[in-house]
Amino acid sequence: MKTELRPCPHCPQSMVDIYQDHNEFWTVGCGACGTHSGISKDRDVVLKSWNNRPQTDKAVEMLEELNEFLGLSWPALHAKIDAVIKELKGE
Repeated sequence: MKTELRPCPHCPQSMVDIYQDHNEFWTVGCGACGTHSGISKDRDVVLKSWNNRPQTDKAVEMLEELNEFLGLSWPALHAKIDAVIKELKGE
């Protein structure tokens, strides 16, 4: 059974696949831009690493929202940044 891989977080082409090298190390990577998961002898480790990475879409959305607050006073801006950090950490 083939495991579904999340799309590449860095490019629109998302030519993502899992590979095993001649030393029997596994990696998940994008053939278009070269982004990869890291390597492991355990196939499941690299699959989980790729598929369980942080939700970059949510982080981008939150940072764009922060951009709207640049006109705020420094204390208000710092409070918003702290709130975003806590949300990204899941606190």
